[in-house]
Amino acid sequence: MNKVLYFLADLKEKKKSFSIAGGGRLASLYKSGMKYMDKGKYDDAIVCFQKGYDEIREKDDSTAFKLHQLWQYRLEQARFMAGKPDVEDPFFHCKSEPVGRYDGKEGGRFSLTWTHKGLNLSGVSGIKAKSVRVFIDNVMIREFRIRKGRFLPGSFRFLMSRPLVGIFPTECTLTLSLSTGEILTYRKSDSVHLTVPHGTGELFAKLDSGIKVNKKGMLTASEEDIKKRQERYLELYRWANSFFQEKLGKPLFILYGTLLGFYRGGDYIPGDDDFDAGYFSLKNSAAEVKTELKKLVVEMVLEGAYCNVNRKGKLFRFRLSEDDPSVHLDLRPVWFEEGSIWLHKQACLPLKPEDFLPVQNGTLRSVEIMYPANPEAFLEAYYGKGWKVPDPSYTNSSVSIPDSVIEKLRSICISPEEFSDMSAEIDARRKDYPGAGKLVSMGSQSLYPLDEYEALCGW
Repeated sequence: MNKVLYFLADLKEKKKSFSIAGGGRLASLYKSGMKYMDKGKYDDAIVCFQKGYDEIREKDDSTAFKLHQLWQYRLEQARFMAGKPDVEDPFFHCKSEPVGRYDGKEGGRFSLTWTHKGLNLSGVSGIKAKSVRVFIDNVMIREFRIRKGRFLPGSFRFLMSRPLVGIFPTECTLTLSLSTGEILTYRKSDSVHLTVPHGTGELFAKLDSGIKVNKKGMLTASEEDIKKRQERYLELYRWANSFFQEKLGKPLFILYGTLLGFYRGGDYIPGDDDFDAGYFSLKNSAAEVKTELKKLVVEMVLEGAYCNVNRKGKLFRFRLSEDDPSVHLDLRPVWFEEGSIWLHKQACLPLKPEDFLPVQNGTLRSVEIMYPANPEAFLEAYYGKGWKVPDPSYTNSSVSIPDSVIEKLRSICISPEEFSDMSAEIDARRKDYPGAGKLVSMGSQSLYPLDEYEALCGW
């Protein structure tokens, strides 16, 4: 791979990093703070990160949700390095160092960064290959696809989550290679020595038991745990559907993979570990749908639900207090506007209200569920004509979504100010609802203490 291509690839990576830090003044502050960290000037780094963190907390757009914890992590890390720690975080003690020097033919390069979410890998491939393989102590833990560039080298990003890193050996070696066998180098080395003082060393035993590392950098659940989770989803659905019908007069019907598994095979898709459902709003515009949605969520929380807002401000994940944050239903409104049906996940479909209403009744594992009036129309519109044939490798991540669709669906996401208003209403009415739940912002929730964050948001 020639120097010009590496230069262009580096520019692309810097642009991505610029965006991740917030762009503009925020990105400049972040870059300065990281440079001070590298030079050991931790007090100067604290000043930079504090300015950025304060600026983010004053924003009333999705930037605040997306960036709050990143900047909080860097600020607390700088304080720790300066000997002025306010919080404890095991990641502050982790280290990564290149091992030796690689003089062979490299297939590309990569970098790694310890972040608030985990250990992030990013890089470029200078040789045509379909995927990158990640090894810990010569054991492959994950293989993932390379994003192809038209004029630039293929690139990749992969986050190894905090829970995954937490079961690494305390001392281990990380290597990356292409599916074609070529080594990816890190600072001219073919491997990285990782020090993870809090690592339990359970990684290899879990892999040997059949548990895998998924595309989110998390460990998959065991078959037994997935079955228990699926049963719990149905209990949550029964609670939520009862609430929707009794309080709102709206049935809650299954969607996406949950509907696909039920309608095609009468059960969950094998290994499916999530649950999608929605309700049909009779409102005629995204603005009206959003107003209705906010009221619905407030009432649901007062009745005992925990409802999480994601880092884009999207409502909502639903669970009950006894559930781990990873055990939740993904709920969303479905509505008809401008001749199309709209719903998250980024869907604008050529369907009509009568494709959803009136709903049909069915049974999933002895639990009464509801599903759209014309399930085949929805499944074909979203998954394509081949939806009837199981395809374990199916993904729609490469589908191009028009900007107009993204903007329309983004318009029903809430801002930090709207989140605060909803929280204030819940708190004001809480005295009349002793069993009330909680509205949680996954983006603006404080990262520390870590155990409290994990209990509310998970990873």
